Amino acid sequence: MGKPTVVNFTLHGDISVEKFFYFIASAESVSEHPLASAVDKKAKELNIDKRSSPTKFLYSPGSGIECYIDGHIVHVGNPEFLRNNGIEIPVNIIQKIDESMMTTIIGALDYQVIGSISIDDPLKPEARTTIKMLNSMNIKCWLITGDNAKAAKSIAEKIGIPQERVMSEVKPEHKADQVKLLQKTGYKVAMVGDGINDSPALAQADVGIAIAAGTDIAIEAANIILIKNSLFDVITAIDLSKKTFNRIRINYLCAVIYNLLGIPLAAGILYPILKYQVPPLIAGICMAFSSVSVVLSSLLLKNYKKPVYEEVRAEDQSLEYVPLIRDYE
Repeated sequence: MGKPTVVNFTLHGDISVEKFFYFIASAESVSEHPLASAVDKKAKELNIDKRSSPTKFLYSPGSGIECYIDGHIVHVGNPEFLRNNGIEIPVNIIQKIDESMMTTIIGALDYQVIGSISIDDPLKPEARTTIKMLNSMNIKCWLITGDNAKAAKSIAEKIGIPQERVMSEVKPEHKADQVKLLQKTGYKVAMVGDGINDSPALAQADVGIAIAAGTDIAIEAANIILIKNSLFDVITAIDLSKKTFNRIRINYLCAVIYNLLGIPLAAGILYPILKYQVPPLIAGICMAFSSVSVVLSSLLLKNYKKPVYEEVRAEDQSLEYVPLIRDYE
């Protein structure tokens, strides 16, 4: 949904909830990452509104942040980021992360871990059906994410992506490499993303598809923008492109046939037999009609009807969608 929320948090040591969120929320206050907004929202829910402006702010894309707050050095990020900064992570925090199906960030104060925060971002209700429809169109789907392997596999299972097509714990700069790898194996790749971390991969893909509710840089890097913020529009974009390309083929075929017949007639192929030659005026009208017919044929795309979906309830009462107009299966 693009609206991550804090589900739970674990404190380590004798730090209070207020002090924990004061440092973590202050550090995240200058970050544009969606997880930062989730931390800030949770702090406000706990009535912890006090913030301090961090100094010497350093951002490691897809990993974490380092900054100074009130003279203390604060690190917030994933386990790898903290280890790379020489911070030892307690066993109970590691166990929490291993057991969790959610994204977990860890906070450290003066190189000592003070707690962790588990964040969840609900799936879009149309995600599962979108994947199902893409599969039925013979389009293979991969999941590329910076989340930990357990969270990524859990999401993939919910939306119907095979485990062997899950690429987890992928850093932002490596997402484009994964796209390149797929391209080298012969695939034409369409990448759907909405964040800063997705922009290199969107630019690398054969077709970059950005969600309008995402960041400006992702929108700038993409070829197609989903204005309505619905994954169903991925289906619509592909379906419309196929209809457009088929119309180009039809126009080209009609033009070829038209010229194969018209050029010999204009050249006088019937003259030896019927003693008749096409007048220049008629030939000119025919050529004009050729262009008009192609334009009119192309304008038929205005009658395009995109696949329409209706909300239904499956046996397990989960929300599902089914196509009404066109069923690719």
